Amino acid sequence: MQRICLVVSEDADARRALAGRLGGRGLQVIQATDGTEAIRLARSVAVDVVLIAARGPAPGVRALRERIAAERPEARVIPVTSFGSVRSSTELMRFGTDDYLILSLIHIS
Repeated sequence: MQRICLVVSEDADARRALAGRLGGRGLQVIQATDGTEAIRLARSVAVDVVLIAARGPAPGVRALRERIAAERPEARVIPVTSFGSVRSSTELMRFGTDDYLILSLIHIS
């Protein structure tokens, strides 16, 4: 069975680049432009993984992670950030994220 990954990002170029890369690795990828759309999709599609672009403050990521986890508790929800600082990763961890990815879009475009 093919795994389903939901990619959430307001940045269309980043979202498409990441989705294209993951699709090329055999995942079925669906995309959401914001948290509202992500929650709607999580309700209607049995996603396995949710990647959330964490450009904004960690509390927003936390709230979205919690809402998606309530809809799909079996799904792995992982923030993706391009800011590889200790501060940003500490902030994500403090708000309950047990994993995150640091991504350079230069390498996936």
